[in-house]
Amino acid sequence: FMVAPFVPPTFVLRPRAGKPADSWNGWAAFRAAFEFFQRQSGCRCLWLCKPANENRGIGIEVLSDLSAIEAFLARKAARSSMGLNPTWVLQKYLERPLLLHGRKFDIRVWATVSDDGTVRMYGPGYIRTSSEPYTLESNAAFVHLTNYCMQVKNKAPVGGVAAQSAADAAGKA
Repeated sequence: FMVAPFVPPTFVLRPRAGKPADSWNGWAAFRAAFEFFQRQSGCRCLWLCKPANENRGIGIEVLSDLSAIEAFLARKAARSSMGLNPTWVLQKYLERPLLLHGRKFDIRVWATVSDDGTVRMYGPGYIRTSSEPYTLESNAAFVHLTNYCMQVKNKAPVGGVAAQSAADAAGKA
């Protein structure tokens, strides 16, 4: 199921309102992967469920139970408007990510790759971090997601200071 250790298994699903999960495009392959990881020693079997048509961390859930994932997607399909079936991306959560000072992070850079393999990077890039230390004991978005729009909502103290934007922390606001 793994393409590479840093590329988690990813599935595109289209749950259909009123239809059993076994009839959804992508469900059988996802279920097989879920059951495979569930059998792995030490695996928490966490999956990111992301709406394909959203951004800024909106609608992302971290789930670890197959029946809960099925019920979640069925509820979302039932609420879809005008008979349009939403598309969801289910991605195996990397349970042992590289951390920066104990927090999840991502690096945003702009690059182009040409046919001959030449890579050109454009700057400046930036790093986004979660506002809470990484732990598998919490499903909180502030621990697992690095989306700026999500992190600025965290009002809990971080290092003795309320969570604030990267610009505020750098004194540029």
